[in-house]
Parts: sequence; C-alpha cells; structure tokens
Amino acid sequence: MISLMGYWKRWVLNMSKLSSRGQYLRFEKGTRYYTLVLDKDLFGDWVITKANGRINSRLGQIKNECCFSYKNAVSRFQELVWHRQFKKNYKVI
Repeated sequence: MISLMGYWKRWVLNMSKLSSRGQYLRFEKGTRYYTLVLDKDLFGDWVITKANGRINSRLGQIKNECCFSYKNAVSRFQELVWHRQFKKNYKVI
C-alpha cells in the first residue's frame, strides 16, 4: 500500500502542472474501457467528460460533469482517477 501512496503523491504533483488545454486519460480492464477528459467548454468553464463501454463495440455512454473552478475540477478529476485505478483495478493506457 505504501508504494501506491507514493505513486499517488507523484501523480498529484504532476496534475498540478495541467495546462489550459486540459488532460486526457484512458483506462482499460479486460473488455471494458473508461476515458476521462478534463477540458474547458465554450464558456470557459471546466468540464469533466466521462465515457465508458465495451472495447470494439459502438455501445457505451458519455457523461459530462461541470465544475465551478479549476481547483474543483482538478480535485474531482483526481478522485475519479484514483477510483478507477485503485478501487476498480483499471490500467492506464
């Protein structure tokens, strides 16, 4: 568990260097995929876009989550990444 926390702390430090272009991550586990995109919308608000589904299938879903500030968006993005990696055992691609 200690090695995971060390990795997590390094990852959080890297997230603090996000540019205004946002961040994209893709996770896979078996035949499933999950993507997270942190980016600005046309109005300048930060939006987290979550997409998931089965690999090699046209089925799946996309959800958007609006955030009120950049700090709030990065915090929520980190929570989602942690949940996918350590709770659901998805691998970053």
